[in-house]
Amino acid sequence: MVFIGITRATRIRILIFLVAVLLVMAARICAGAFTARMAASSLKPVSRVETSRKIVAFTFDLTFGESAPGKVLDALASAGAKATFFVAGPYAKAHPDVVRRIVQEGHEIASQGYWHENLSAAEDSRVRESIARTHDILKSFTGIEPSLFRPPNGDYDDRVIRSALEVGYSTITWSLDSFDWRNTTADYIRRRVAGKARQGDIVRFHASDMFATTAEVIPGIVSDLRARGLQASTVGELLRSAQD
Repeated sequence: MVFIGITRATRIRILIFLVAVLLVMAARICAGAFTARMAASSLKPVSRVETSRKIVAFTFDLTFGESAPGKVLDALASAGAKATFFVAGPYAKAHPDVVRRIVQEGHEIASQGYWHENLSAAEDSRVRESIARTHDILKSFTGIEPSLFRPPNGDYDDRVIRSALEVGYSTITWSLDSFDWRNTTADYIRRRVAGKARQGDIVRFHASDMFATTAEVIPGIVSDLRARGLQASTVGELLRSAQD
């Protein structure tokens, strides 16, 4: 920058002014970046819902299994309870009969994406593709447009939640894990869920062959919850109850 015909004192004042302008601009840029980071860090999955209704959402991860899914559906039918099934794309593709039965019996169909992997380590585009692929599969078998997504293993970060939102999905985790995946006893699972569940909770189960005790314990859990005035329902119903 060339200063011609300007006194030294004036040049100093101009330089001070320019430096001040640059500092203000830099501060605004940093503030904007900080605000963006804060907004991103505020992204959270839905793990429970504040509701005045005495309902608890039953959810089942379904990524594999030949006999267990049918047994779980039988158990829910006998107990008169509804649930949300988070189904993986490849399983749905190979078992359209199970997917259709879930919907026909009044349960909620949801997505666990296409690839069973920790999505916090995946590119945003892969997260979106995982959800989009499974969406198309589930819709083709049921005619329904799912909108709830559970990341495999419950693994997520801000990018995963944001990527899911970009393709129209809300990310759902859980507030109470049945621990059926630990292959614990039916009695343990029953006491854990029936004793700890509170209205607004989202409970996680599995509908896979590896976890044989899940189906047999469902009627007892539903009965115990009813004795406490709680009803087993879907995540969608739980979310709607928050708007009542």
